Amino acid sequence: MIVILKHVFIVLVVIVIHSISAFSQQEFPKPVISDSVSYRYSLVKGDTLLYEVISRDSIITGMRSPIIVKNRREVLLIACDSVTPNGIMYISQRMIDFSSKESDGISKPSIRSFSPWKNIKIWFSMDSTGKRYDFGGEDSLVSAVSPGGPFAPFLFIPLGNGKHLVHSGWLLDDTCDVPENAIPVPIIKHISSMRARPNIDTLGQLCNRLENTVTAQGGFFSSTPAPVKSTIQSNAIIAAFGIMDISSTLYIPIHYFGTAELKMNVKSMSNGKNSQMQIKHFIASQFTLKKMVSSRFSDIFIKGSKLKKNRRSR
Repeated sequence: MIVILKHVFIVLVVIVIHSISAFSQQEFPKPVISDSVSYRYSLVKGDTLLYEVISRDSIITGMRSPIIVKNRREVLLIACDSVTPNGIMYISQRMIDFSSKESDGISKPSIRSFSPWKNIKIWFSMDSTGKRYDFGGEDSLVSAVSPGGPFAPFLFIPLGNGKHLVHSGWLLDDTCDVPENAIPVPIIKHISSMRARPNIDTLGQLCNRLENTVTAQGGFFSSTPAPVKSTIQSNAIIAAFGIMDISSTLYIPIHYFGTAELKMNVKSMSNGKNSQMQIKHFIASQFTLKKMVSSRFSDIFIKGSKLKKNRRSR
């Protein structure tokens, strides 16, 4: 009986070993290339984009200070001024309209329509992945900050290289100069965790969607000359999240939702007097394409949440 059991055991072991060997040699299907997405920007010279930005800010300046709440609306005019032979796009941007309803929870809410950032033109250059190369302002002597502050969410986020399977992730480690937010230019050192999401129909356009979760540090310094000599230095720890929808045919942002939690240390000096403040700033912004004019099309505009395209007649 024992001999029979030994033979049975040996046969079972042989069968298991053979099964493992066959399993290890089995060829599994490779990911289908159509399941992957390539995220990129593509603008041609003369492309002009009009975006509406709706934002909400909550600002805390101290434990005993009231929370300042702002509901902002901005209109951004963005243009592609030129494209180099190796694909570097030179983009200009200015805020052409602004309004903000602001409250501290104590006083009556106020409406503000003036901003020193209004109609200030800045420019930057980037490649199709959103990597920045150069930047500047129309007037190098101007010093101003956008309504959202130097570390607010911005539209043309870095995307990274390559194709990515839907639901897969990749990391970006980069430093961004962000003239869209202030002059002098804020610098943001970030690590971004990116994730590909399924395509989605947004405002009548089939879009490639991605998410980004960001941990970053930001720095900003500004000064004014005598006789009213003053300086301001701001350092921030940034935790941010965003959802980007890029047209799968035009390769421009159709919609971007971005949030940011900022913990800032602000030092200022005015006429020899120094001050320091700890600020917490929470921002949620929605960037929505409202109109596009391009040599690729006669006009692209949104009406009733539809993105219509009228090709130029040949």
